[in-house]
Amino acid sequence: MSPHVDLKLVSSATLLVSACVYLCNYKILIMDQGWVLHKSIGLYFRWDNLTARYIWATKEYSTNALGPLRPGPLRDEWERNYELSADFRPHNNVSFDPFMQYILDWGISKGEETIHDRFYADGGWEAWVQSETHSDLPDFVDRYDALWREQHVYANSPGDKADLLLSLEPAAPAQPSSVLLELKVELGRSDPTRSRVPEMIQKVRDDIQKIQNANLHYLVPISGARVGRPCHAYVVALTVTDEGYRAMERIGMSLEPSRQRQGEATCPFKVWWFRRVIN
Repeated sequence: MSPHVDLKLVSSATLLVSACVYLCNYKILIMDQGWVLHKSIGLYFRWDNLTARYIWATKEYSTNALGPLRPGPLRDEWERNYELSADFRPHNNVSFDPFMQYILDWGISKGEETIHDRFYADGGWEAWVQSETHSDLPDFVDRYDALWREQHVYANSPGDKADLLLSLEPAAPAQPSSVLLELKVELGRSDPTRSRVPEMIQKVRDDIQKIQNANLHYLVPISGARVGRPCHAYVVALTVTDEGYRAMERIGMSLEPSRQRQGEATCPFKVWWFRRVIN
């Protein structure tokens, strides 16, 4: 005779195992909320869909069913950013952007003399900025995987190239899988009587239009560069003079808050940006 099987006991055991698996998965879901430590700022950051901005905290807060626990991270972020003397206005959705902070870090590493020499050099400094950031940004970026330059990422406009395409690993919730950067710089004057800021304004507006209309490949033809989703696509403009500052302010670009502690160098340029999240 076959041994007697207590179906009630089997059913209870099955339910117990299922509950354990569910709780384990729930714990993983709660603990892994995509917080990433920013090397230079020393804060954790994650993307917040509710406010369409990055939020920052001094530790990895867990979340509830409605999203990141508040007001913990926001209050923590406010106090920390006040300490860093940042222009921080959370109610206006203005906060540190981790990728724009990497560009500020890069500018600080180059130094004021180098940036000003390049700004006033014959032929402009945009190609130099694109080349140097392509070479140097891997040293600054958290979750760095790969960085490509001049990639045909636009499926709807095959002739256009992105200045920089950054792939990020490992994959994490509430974090982009790739970052696209269209870089523009304020143009130095070869003729003191003629401003070149209108040229910059037009280039920035053209790139904003390109990002707004963008339909991106997942894999770039020929090169195979990965355009992971979500992709945070930026138009980035660097300004040196007050005239350039006023121009970017006038057309509605977001100014990335600078941060400085006593004794630290400041970035020789201002970083302005427009961002679109592409899923």
